[in-house]
Parts: sequence; C-alpha cells; structure tokens
Amino acid sequence: EVDIALGPFTLTYGRWTSFKMSEPLYADEVEILVPVFEWKMSLFNILTVFNYEVWMFIFLSVILLLIVMCLSDKCIHPELNLKDRLFKNLWSITRTILLKGCVRRPDSYTRALLDTLWMLSTLVMSFYFSGMVLTYLFLRKTRQIDSIEDLAASKDMQPILEYQSSVYSTFRICYHGDHVLNYTVCLLKSVVTPIISEQQEL
Repeated sequence: EVDIALGPFTLTYGRWTSFKMSEPLYADEVEILVPVFEWKMSLFNILTVFNYEVWMFIFLSVILLLIVMCLSDKCIHPELNLKDRLFKNLWSITRTILLKGCVRRPDSYTRALLDTLWMLSTLVMSFYFSGMVLTYLFLRKTRQIDSIEDLAASKDMQPILEYQSSVYSTFRICYHGDHVLNYTVCLLKSVVTPIISEQQEL
C-alpha cells in the first residue's frame, strides 16, 4: 500500500513521472505499488546489459566450443564434411543459448559432457540476462538508500501513500483538506521522530 521501499525498489520522482499508474507487487508479505513499465528500450540498450568484455567472452566461448565439437564429430562421424559439421554444431549451440535444449541424444560421452557443461553455463547466463533486462525495464538507476540520512539527502524522493489505505492512519497528522499529503515531511516525521526520542531516552 506504499509506493516506496528502502532498497532497490525506491521510487524516485524521475521514476514516478515516467509511468501512468501503479500496480501491486508482493514481496515478503508486504504490498508495494510499483509503476507499470512501458517498453522504451532499443536493441542497443538491451545489449548494454553485459559490457563488451562479457560479450567478447561469450563469442570466444562459442567459437572454442564449436571447434571442439567439430573435432569430436570428426572422430565419431568421419563421413560428414566440414560444412555440415560446422552448421550442425552451430545450430546446437544456438539452441542451447536460447534454452531450447538438444535436438537429439548426444552420440558419445565426450559430446554429452560438452553439451552438459554448455547447458549449465548458458542456463546461468540466460537467466541472468533476462533478469537484468526485466530490472532495467522496471527500474531506473537511482541513489541507493541505506539509512535515514541517505533518504533525507535524496532530493528527488517522492514517497506516496494510498489515500484511506491501512497505513494512511499512521500519516494522518499530515492530512490537508484537499487530500494532499506533505509526503516528505510525513515520512521523515514518522520515521525520524521515534528514533530521536529513543536516543534521547537512552
């Protein structure tokens, strides 16, 4: 019921103005309203999920694996020419990257080992890539909030409460006649005041 959370789901003014409405996100039994994303990424934005070293490493890994698989096929199927072996193995590698699995059972233990290692590697890489893309779609980069001081120092914070929600009564001291909340003052009063009182008692 609160459009703000300390941590990666921090809602800044820049994020809030980029979206038209909010939808509930449930995490640890706490409902947080996060903005509905709009697709604004181009192909080159998606490619920036990994830096150039990672993409180069993936490309070199594909070439190395392709050479090893072609040499393995040459020992098992000497009747196949280089072109057939090359495109067959390249297609197999591409399917594995796209998490499509093998078309058929491997012919040898060597090929089975290579396929298994490549599947495990691409599984981690593909899930990491998809997770990062979804994160970039939902959230923009912002200042990390680790303390009350960081929260107070963030100038573009716009904490928002849903009117007449279950937590609205906590902030009702900041209520104004036109149903507008003085968001920042409300948040800091509700969070900082108890901490200051506690320290004074100690």
